[in-house]
Amino acid sequence: MNFDFVDVSGYSPIKSPKKQVRKLAEFQDKENMRPMSLTPTAAKESQRSEVGDREACSNEQAAEQLKIAQEQRLKTAREEAARAAEHVRAEVARMEAAAAAEAESIRQEALRVAEEKAAQKRAEEAAAKEQKLLEEKRTLARTKVNAWLKDNGYEAADGSKKTKFQGKTKFALHTAVKQRNPQMVLMLVLCGAQTDAQDSEGNTPSALAEKMEKSAVRDQLLDILKSF
Repeated sequence: MNFDFVDVSGYSPIKSPKKQVRKLAEFQDKENMRPMSLTPTAAKESQRSEVGDREACSNEQAAEQLKIAQEQRLKTAREEAARAAEHVRAEVARMEAAAAAEAESIRQEALRVAEEKAAQKRAEEAAAKEQKLLEEKRTLARTKVNAWLKDNGYEAADGSKKTKFQGKTKFALHTAVKQRNPQMVLMLVLCGAQTDAQDSEGNTPSALAEKMEKSAVRDQLLDILKSF
């Protein structure tokens, strides 16, 4: 047993060895509970250890702060990347919508132009068909009109003649109206007879028809004369 640091100033000799050992043990326990005085070298080592502990603690705190800062920067970068990606998606969607609208506009314009061309073609075809039908009617009318003109003393559908006795001027169309002949009136008009021609008394073919008694024939004559 080492008693180098045991203060035995209060120790008194004890005759019994066992009691002496127990007494020394009690002194040793008391000495262990007291702060031990450190040598200068031990004090420096202790101081360096404390400094090292403080530096280690400071380094740990700095590392923790650095970690937190890095995590914050990473979070900020992710948020910025997400916003940038959302902006790109929105811009792409806008551009796609604009392109789709432009394509639809072009398609609608193409449809409109095509429809206009088709309508124009239909109108031209209808006009050509109508013109052809009119020419056919005129050709047929001329055959019948020529015979009628010859029978009634006229040289042409739009021609006129003088009466033998009074010398009044009358036209083929007026004569056909007086004859109440709607078919011949139509054919004469198709062959060039003037619906606004006036006889010696200033009557147009329509005026002559107006003076007739009301009948289906009168209505037919007026319809034909007013349609040209």
